[in-house]
Amino acid sequence: MSSKKASSKIIQTLCCINDSMTLLNTWYAYPLFMPIGARRRELHYREAMRRRREQQLNLQALRRRRMIKIKRIGEQYYVSLTNGGKVAARWENMRQTRRLLPEGNYCYAVFDIPEHVRDVRNHFRAQVKRAGFEQVQLSVWRTRADVGSQLQEQVAALQITRWVVVLVAHAL
Repeated sequence: MSSKKASSKIIQTLCCINDSMTLLNTWYAYPLFMPIGARRRELHYREAMRRRREQQLNLQALRRRRMIKIKRIGEQYYVSLTNGGKVAARWENMRQTRRLLPEGNYCYAVFDIPEHVRDVRNHFRAQVKRAGFEQVQLSVWRTRADVGSQLQEQVAALQITRWVVVLVAHAL
């Protein structure tokens, strides 16, 4: 990144901080007998500004983690997911799935990932655990959530289909 771009980002950040401090200071400058409607509008404005800043920080964090790409064309910003962002979004969708399989049925993830791709195996095992699967054996995990198709997509995206089998079956 060029020094001009870096310095302009720093200046923009300083302006945002300065603007937020001005907003906080002006809030306390209002008299106590201010009409209720005006106070309510001010509170809504401050809340909207807080949410906007929070969204900006979240987008910046996602960009730093290389989960999204942000393009600016004219005055418009376009956000797209990177491959890593798509993978993370799929895992998050699996974690948040509330649909359960019928009683006695489970979604199984059975894998035998070789030692030469140990990092992939450890990452997959950690993500399956975080997605709410319970360990049946060392490389056999199951859940009651209806995530079979999502897990199959994830396995294909990670290019580990030759080592992982996803099953939706009655309890084994």
